[in-house]
Amino acid sequence: TVMPLSFLLVGFDLHAVTGQGYFALIYAALVGTFSGLLLAVYNIQRFGATAAAMTAYVIPIVAGLGGVLFLGERITAVMLVGMALIIGGIAILNQRTVHVPI
Repeated sequence: TVMPLSFLLVGFDLHAVTGQGYFALIYAALVGTFSGLLLAVYNIQRFGATAAAMTAYVIPIVAGLGGVLFLGERITAVMLVGMALIIGGIAILNQRTVHVPI
């Protein structure tokens, strides 16, 4: 919804977009969005909605590590703390609760 709104407010020149730009748009739509949706549907069918929803929490970790591996970014203390909090939260969510009869 943001991109169409920016086209309306700022305008868009189709001739300014290169072939590489169109390829990036198609790649992002097909590979990024479509494959992500397919993976989400698969996870829901295989593991259930709750477990599939928890995979969304791992996205920042994967993105951060991808930046380190492929873009040469450095791991900072804030990144490590964030990753630890995410992993800790997932561990807490996966703990089994024991119901004691009253």
